[in-house]
Amino acid sequence: MHYCPADDLGMVGLLDDLVVVASSMTQTPENPHWRAAPRDAIAESREARPVVTRPEQTSNEHDRSESAISRWILKPARESLMFAHRKKPLFPVKVGEVNPKFAQKLLEQFGGRSGEFTAMTEYFVQSFACDKPAIRDMLLDIATEEIGHLEMVGLMVEQLLRGAERESAYENTLFSMMGKGPQFCDSLGNAWTSDWIRASGDIVADLKHNVSAEAGAKMAYDRLIRQTDDPGCKETLNYLMTREISHQRMFLKALDTLGGITAMEGTVKPEAELNTYYNLSRDGQGDQGIGVDERGPWNAEGEWQFVDEPEEKLSAKVEGPGA
Repeated sequence: MHYCPADDLGMVGLLDDLVVVASSMTQTPENPHWRAAPRDAIAESREARPVVTRPEQTSNEHDRSESAISRWILKPARESLMFAHRKKPLFPVKVGEVNPKFAQKLLEQFGGRSGEFTAMTEYFVQSFACDKPAIRDMLLDIATEEIGHLEMVGLMVEQLLRGAERESAYENTLFSMMGKGPQFCDSLGNAWTSDWIRASGDIVADLKHNVSAEAGAKMAYDRLIRQTDDPGCKETLNYLMTREISHQRMFLKALDTLGGITAMEGTVKPEAELNTYYNLSRDGQGDQGIGVDERGPWNAEGEWQFVDEPEEKLSAKVEGPGA
């Protein structure tokens, strides 16, 4: 038997009565209409029920904020929800001064190419084609976190416009036409588009893209931080920037489990010239700093075949043997 607090017993008893009524309703050929159960059936049911008493009350039992309906009906529904919203940002958003111009710049991270809505949608879509359970779980975790980041940016935009005089806010072309609030567009008013989403169906390719995307978001927050003197804005933006770096590191760690940053995308093997480097930028003026041939790990001898004058070799490949 399940224990119910005393203030819930009335609701439980009422539900039991309803069950008795429903099960006792009958229908006869003489009377095709449903006939309600007699009162004595309900009384007999109540007498047969076990007595439920309250156990000794503990120190924290008095804190019962949920009603019987919430405990018996709403709680199971909440537990089955895929998403639930908490009215508490991941990090406090406290803007000190109204600033419509800076609010417009923040739209880049709300509905722009490197913004939170793009990241949230991108990682969520990528997860469906990922056949690595752990990486798929990571993508969904980060995608859900990005929903919270989107809300934080939206709150910042709203606070930067809250209380702004009509003339001050409407000097900004975007807000004069769209109203005082965030929209799914970038800082120039370009509408968000799904063309910005990259989901290739290959987890290696997607993770490499995500590393680059998080780097772009990090730089966007970096630039925004340097363009405001508002302490509250700086704190929130610094938190968001830090999380972009965290996500970038997570994606790199995931890549490590698949062979590292040099892991190959797809299933078709490359041809023999995989490690061939063509020196196609030369003959410049060294004194201008743009014409000196430099070498590095990307074309070092040993691992790479460095072709200093590749024209002849490339021409032969185009013309074919015996041309």
